[in-house]
Amino acid sequence: MHPQMQIKSKIRLLDAALGTIMLSDKLAMPTERVFRENGRMIAPAVIAKVGIMDYYAHELGDLFKDRDPNSIVKVMTSKEALSDAKHLESGRSSPISVGHQGDITAENSKEHQIGQLEGIPLWDEETGTITASIVINDASALALVKEGVSQLSSGHDTVLIRVDDKEGWECEKTEIRINHVAIVPKGRAGESAKIADETAETETIKLADATAKLTDLQAKYLKTEVARDDAIQKLADAEAKLVTAIAAGSDNVIEKLVDARMLFLTEVATISDEDVKAMSTTAAKRHVVSKIIDLDVTEKKDDYIDMRYQILLEDHKLDTGETDMTIALRKNANTKVVDAEPQSAAEISRLKMINRHQGTK
Repeated sequence: MHPQMQIKSKIRLLDAALGTIMLSDKLAMPTERVFRENGRMIAPAVIAKVGIMDYYAHELGDLFKDRDPNSIVKVMTSKEALSDAKHLESGRSSPISVGHQGDITAENSKEHQIGQLEGIPLWDEETGTITASIVINDASALALVKEGVSQLSSGHDTVLIRVDDKEGWECEKTEIRINHVAIVPKGRAGESAKIADETAETETIKLADATAKLTDLQAKYLKTEVARDDAIQKLADAEAKLVTAIAAGSDNVIEKLVDARMLFLTEVATISDEDVKAMSTTAAKRHVVSKIIDLDVTEKKDDYIDMRYQILLEDHKLDTGETDMTIALRKNANTKVVDAEPQSAAEISRLKMINRHQGTK
């Protein structure tokens, strides 16, 4: 056994994107793709291989949290781990997806699954690989494979063991359990894990073209992501400003409403001693008009009431010689209004109303 540090960690690994297999041997696969009349493709494939692969430290969870997250860690997939019966059984009829879409379950298989492995994968002692028959029944996935995107990446759980770096690697996989196998433009095992094809030369040309297309799509996607993040930030800033504006505006609105109400109550007091503090503005005007002109205005429209109310105010101004300015000044609740020798019954009622609001007799 390799000398080991007592550190283990169970983690989900995806053998796509970063890294290349460190073994130099190439796998020769036969041309055995079969297409059924319904369009389904059945083909031999290699889904995993013994060897050392590169992972970023941050992909390995807490096992290498003492390392730079972007530093490279050499991870060994051993013969013992791949040939383990429980590992092979876990791959029985595993779902196939295009790219890694997270765990594939019964709940999301209709959305992500485009095929499956046929039966249980097999361990090949001579080549140190896991082989399987792969079945694809999705037209868009088949088109992608025909264009040259045919490398495979296993999405699996594994218990990692960190070891002393004496064999050219720092960590090894144990207890590998397959969740799904993904078709990817480039897997960590490179050409060593893929769907069988006609010729290596044709495959290389098609893969180069597909990889270029994928790179272009990734660049466009990145721009879209940046634009989206910028839009989200701008929206957040706008919302923050709106909240601030609403908070500031609320005080101003309330203050204006209070001022308007005080002015209205003072205005009513100039023409009537009726107590309208608990009434709405419309109801108060209707009540005052009804009392002063001694008329049932129940069926009268609000426009009529407002007009009659304004006439009463104008009549009062003519009677008393007051102006709009003097009336507006009465809204100050702390100002006690004292007039000498009232000249009319309306003026007497007005003073009584004002005094009552000011707490005097």
